[in-house]
Amino acid sequence: NKKKIIIIGVVVLILALALYLIIGRSGGGIEVTVIDVEESSIVKTVDMSGSVFANDKQDINIPAGVEVKEVFFEENDFDNKGDVLAVLDSMDLNLQLEKARLALAQINADINNPGSKIPGTNDQVLSNNIEKAKEAYEKAESDLLSAKEELEKTKLLFEVGGISESDLKSQETSIENLESSLELASLNLRDAELRYSDYYSQRGDITKDLERQRQVALLDIEDIEDKIRDNISDSEIKAEINGVITNFELKEGRKTNNNETVNIQDPDSFKFKAMVPQEDAILIEKDQKAYVTIAGLSGTYDALVSSKSKTASVDQSSGSLTPKVEITIDVLNEDDSFVSGFDADATVETGVVEDTLALSNEAIKTDDDGNEFVYLVDSETKAKKTIIETGLSDGFKTQIISGLEPVDKVVSNPPMELSDGTDLKIE
Repeated sequence: NKKKIIIIGVVVLILALALYLIIGRSGGGIEVTVIDVEESSIVKTVDMSGSVFANDKQDINIPAGVEVKEVFFEENDFDNKGDVLAVLDSMDLNLQLEKARLALAQINADINNPGSKIPGTNDQVLSNNIEKAKEAYEKAESDLLSAKEELEKTKLLFEVGGISESDLKSQETSIENLESSLELASLNLRDAELRYSDYYSQRGDITKDLERQRQVALLDIEDIEDKIRDNISDSEIKAEINGVITNFELKEGRKTNNNETVNIQDPDSFKFKAMVPQEDAILIEKDQKAYVTIAGLSGTYDALVSSKSKTASVDQSSGSLTPKVEITIDVLNEDDSFVSGFDADATVETGVVEDTLALSNEAIKTDDDGNEFVYLVDSETKAKKTIIETGLSDGFKTQIISGLEPVDKVVSNPPMELSDGTDLKIE
């Protein structure tokens, strides 16, 4: 009875399945949504985040210890090119010039002998240490070789009863000690060579640093000489651009401190800068159209890509190993809302195709051979797998170069069970 019940149950299930398939086919097949192939314009863009900066600026470095005789402007004042911002005492400048020249002479002396900047050692001492370590190593190596030869002779004497077993063991122990001495001598030699290598590495770093100091000293001397040359009795600090004074640290009747500056920036010309990942940077070229938005400000500002750095770098602090490239964009219609240093976003148009056949990305699939395809709805409402050639994509729509016509209808987001020739039921 149990077997009959099981057999009857299986038969019922088979009949139910067959009935479902028949009804399903008679109902028109797999339900799908269909979209049209349309003419459209596609704009491919790259988005980035960065900051806006004044496109033109003047940074004036003031020598330390110079008396300020007069000041004519304050921070946030507007100036015109050629305006005298302040007057410095040129007598103090002559003293500063002499100090700068003495500092340069010391830097040049240090460049000729960078090892003198490394305390506690020198080239000759380190070189001698290597030679001594080599001699010690070669002696330990020779002693061990001689001892091993002597051990072979000792073994022969032991075999004929010429020496005792304790004498043999004593010789073997001596070899173990010599092997340890050789290993120690090898370590000492390696240490001496590393110290010598580190010394020259430090010399190289010191030389680079001294060369940088030398360049700074030369610029300081040139700057002071220019100021003295401008006016023998007084040294005038002049504006070289029209702009707003964003930093002004000079106080009348007071001597200047270290690293005091006067900074001027053009308020009517700004640029946007951002570090862009390699995969996006390769798409960006000079003169591409862009749009800039400022955090907190409504609207967008027209812009053009002005430059792309020739070098890429990795920001170790970000945790990403992707190289990034600096992109600079000129803002074309900035207004009074702009402030240098503001956070901003930019969108660059890296490709534009007008009036082209386009299709939503969700309809496009890729087969096992790497071919892109869609399911075309044919005249019998069946799915027809159609290989296509695509072009530019904006992330939502893709240009169709070949394989489709404007009158075609395509399955949108085709289900997994869909295949070539499947009956379709259009929702």
